[in-house]
Amino acid sequence: MSGIWKLSDNYLNPRVFVKFDRYEEIKIDENINFRGQELQVCSIYNPPMTYLNHTIRKTINGFEAEVYAMDNDLDWDGIEMRLFLIMAEKLNFTWTIRKPEGNYTYGKRFNETYWIGGIIQMLIDQKVHLIFHQ
Repeated sequence: MSGIWKLSDNYLNPRVFVKFDRYEEIKIDENINFRGQELQVCSIYNPPMTYLNHTIRKTINGFEAEVYAMDNDLDWDGIEMRLFLIMAEKLNFTWTIRKPEGNYTYGKRFNETYWIGGIIQMLIDQKVHLIFHQ
């Protein structure tokens, strides 16, 4: 729908877009602060970007999920991981990094509108807020 839209100030839940009549009505807050909200993030083992490779099972929103266990110094290493940690600190959010669901990294296109598994299906199903992968 055309118009002037802005994401609500809490950014995540509920994820609501507000419509404005004029650009002048949009308040721009230069200091974005997620106020410690937990973001669900998806990534993969992909050296030298990320070295995540050990997962555990965790219940998230009532469903079982595979999440990366950050129990090894190497898990915190990698170019993308370091940038992500800086973002988390600056924007004040916590996070859980999840492994893509199913047997496909990105997912498999089933038809024009449907994906099976992977990162894309997790985004479509709103199971994750953010992904990082080269």
